[in-house]
Amino acid sequence: MTTLFRYETDPAGKPSAISISGAQAGLAAFLTEEASWSDYIDLLLGLAEEAVRAGMPRVNTGNAYAVTIGGSTAIIEHLHQSGRPSETVPLPVFMQALREWRTFLDPPRRVPA
Repeated sequence: MTTLFRYETDPAGKPSAISISGAQAGLAAFLTEEASWSDYIDLLLGLAEEAVRAGMPRVNTGNAYAVTIGGSTAIIEHLHQSGRPSETVPLPVFMQALREWRTFLDPPRRVPA
């Protein structure tokens, strides 16, 4: 599986995501600005699975973004910056990005040998 983003930290050590493809700039901004803890990512993954299973969209409103998750897409909208266009992301890409970002935020811990 190809990774969607190259992950780095900023000079202060805060995780940041840099899109490999400019087409996913809104998704990268959402991850770095809103999805900064694992529990929230788990919530979004659960909503995505529920939207697929139930065939009904699920909406989550966070501090700065609203995400509408449907059976095949996720629509990411910034709530406070009207100049930012919403971004529609294929649901498999959205879910893969969430999983990758979660792994970046909480890398697996090595068990001492």
